[in-house]
This record gives sequence, structure tokens and C-alpha cells, in this order.
Amino acid sequence: MSKDKETPKHGYASFSKDDTEDAKRGEPAGTLDAYAAARDLTAMGQVKLTAFRSLLPEWPDYIFNVVRGVLPGGAIGVLEHELQEVPTSTSRGIEWGGTFYNTHFTAKGPKGFLNKILPFELSVDEPKAAFEASALWVPVTAAVVRVPEAALLPYMLVRPKDFLPIGDPTLDDVGARGFRILGKQLPPELRASVFGGPVGEALRTFVHPYVELMATHGGVALRRNGYVHDDDRLDDLAQAASTVARGLAEAAAPLHRPQPFTAELPPPGDGAPADIPWFPWPTSEWREAYASVAAELSLTQEDPVELHRAFPKLPVPGIAQGVLRGTLPGAGVDGRLVFLSPGRRSSNDVRGAVLFAAPPSAPEFEPGGTLVPETETYVEVANGIAAVWNRVVGERRLDAAATVERAVATARQVGLIT
Repeated sequence: MSKDKETPKHGYASFSKDDTEDAKRGEPAGTLDAYAAARDLTAMGQVKLTAFRSLLPEWPDYIFNVVRGVLPGGAIGVLEHELQEVPTSTSRGIEWGGTFYNTHFTAKGPKGFLNKILPFELSVDEPKAAFEASALWVPVTAAVVRVPEAALLPYMLVRPKDFLPIGDPTLDDVGARGFRILGKQLPPELRASVFGGPVGEALRTFVHPYVELMATHGGVALRRNGYVHDDDRLDDLAQAASTVARGLAEAAAPLHRPQPFTAELPPPGDGAPADIPWFPWPTSEWREAYASVAAELSLTQEDPVELHRAFPKLPVPGIAQGVLRGTLPGAGVDGRLVFLSPGRRSSNDVRGAVLFAAPPSAPEFEPGGTLVPETETYVEVANGIAAVWNRVVGERRLDAAATVERAVATARQVGLIT
């Protein structure tokens, strides 16, 4: 990356005066390659990892210097530099509250008297490429890690008070003074459980002007302002993310009912259970599709919530939507064919995965999954469960037979089945 790059043509700002040059440059001044080498992490450059799709920026153009592996603190995930998109409008300027420095942007969208008096912005076309939105972009550093145990928790977005609307609940009374959480989906008792323990402890360690915690679909992202290059400060962020992951797992533990993999789970219910009303229950269209696949492959449907209750450390990214159990075609072993939602902007997409009991002599795989290029699948063994999942997320399609075929071929290739 060029250190003398021209000021970017897109809008920019910073959360701190110290980050002004980062904001003007529009990209980091260097890489994290040396840090990755010193911490036994893999430097991947500019890439958007599909395993963290629900927690990452919309476009790969906003992501830099990805390093992946077991981070300081023990969580599996990535450290990376990002451009955080902050929406703007022609009537109100920067749509967020909070303090911004060195702002430079031109808002897009309708102008005129009507647009100024309406309590909302008149609609504009959905951006189809990076930097097309009416927005400015702010430099941040993120630690994004897996927390499969938290898959049954609701979506959470936490920021300093000034950066979220006044109507959102504060966290002052539950251990995270100075922060708010978006919306009221998190029940008070669960809010106290989450932020009264390690999560609040981690947030209290930050003295930066901007910190963001986002948790969804079995993962968590912890962001702070500026492009961090200092090894100790990167370690601090990774350690904090690992602490948050541990706290979320502890808070979600009462929702779990661990079972052996051979257990038969209940059939799907009529909707999300009473204790997890926020669970993204599949639409009737998807439910019909899963029923059709079950009949086609002679498999039995199971409840997706019960899958996460029974196997809280499931390594496959996302939240289960369709779960089919039985003898896997072509494999001769019992297992499960699972379809998972990657979350947020991808509600109509699913990732196919196959699960089966791992043999006692199962080989070791890279934490977070080993990519098998020949089949475009990841494979991992965790808590006695062998999981093989598609690298590519399917857009509004299941490809059930192909998913099973790829998974079986992968399992044979890596020595998980004969």
C-alpha cells in the first residue's frame, strides 16, 4: 500500500484527532505481517472471510491487513483494519451522534424543502458497489472472533452513549458505564447477566473515544478507533475480544442442554421458543424447502434451536435454519445435513454443512476450519463432532445433494471416513 496515496475521493472522518492522517489516507500506512509472524497467525491481506460475514463490512474494499488464527487470549478469529461506514444525509449531515474530526463528505440523495421537513430521508437507490452509499468512512481496528455458544443470544450492538440514540438503554447499571445498547431486544435479566460479568469487564478497559461491540450469529466483533499497529495494543484488543467471547458463552449457558451427538432431537416447532423469542425462525417458504429435501434424501427433520442447545460448541459459522438427520447418502454413516444463515444482510442465503460423529483417531485441523481447495469446503473436529461446510454461501438455494456429495468426498480425502 502506498504511503503517499492521495486523499480518498470518498467521504472520511475520524473518531479521534490522533487518527486524522489515517482518515485522510483512506487505508493503513503499513501491514500487520510482522505482528502475524510473531504471534503465529496467518496474514491474509485484503479479504472478507465468509465465516464472519454477519460481523464484517459490506464490501472487501473496506477491509485491510487481515490476520487469522488463535488470537492472544485464546479466541479463534481475526484482527484487521477496517473503514467503518457512517451514514450521511442531505438534510441532517452525519446521521450518527457523537464527535467526529476532520469531516469531509458530500451527502447523496434528494434535496429540497420537502426533504428538510420530513422526519425521514427520501429513499435513494441501494448502493451496488463500494463507496456508493451516502456516507463517510472512519478508520477502525477490529478483533472478530467465534463464539458458537452465543448463537442463541439476540443481536447486540453496543457503543459509547453519544453514538447511539438517547432512547436506547444505557448499561451504566450493569457494569458498562458510558455505553448504550441498541434497542430493547435483550431482556433486563439477560442484559445484567451479559454485561455484569466478563463482557462489562472488557468494555471497562477501553479509554478510547470510540468502541463498538457487535454480537450476532455465533460471533462477536470488538472495534476501536484508528489503525492500530503497535503489538501491545493489538494484543490488548485481541485479549478483550477473547474476554467478551468467554462472557457471552457464560451468559448463554442457561439456554443450553448438551446432548451426545447420537441423540435424536425434537422435530421443528411452530416458531421460536418462548425463552428465545428473537430466534430468526425460517419462513414458510424455507420450511417447505427443508421438508422437501428431507423427503428426497430420506432424512428426518429436527428443530434448529434444539441443535444449538444440544451442541453449543458447533464449529460451523451461522445460525441453523434447517436440520436433517439420518444416514448420509453415499457415506454409509449417520449424521446431519444442516443449513445455516450467515446473518444480517444475508437473510435469504444459507450455508450447507454436514455433521457426523468424529472417529477416535480423527486428525487435527486448523482452529476455525481447514480449507480443502479441491472441494471448496472447510473441515474441523470439535467436541467429538466432525463438521464439513461449504466455503461459499448459497444465494436462495439449498444444493442439498451437492453439499452432501462434497462433504463426503472431503471427509474421505482427509481421513474422517473410509
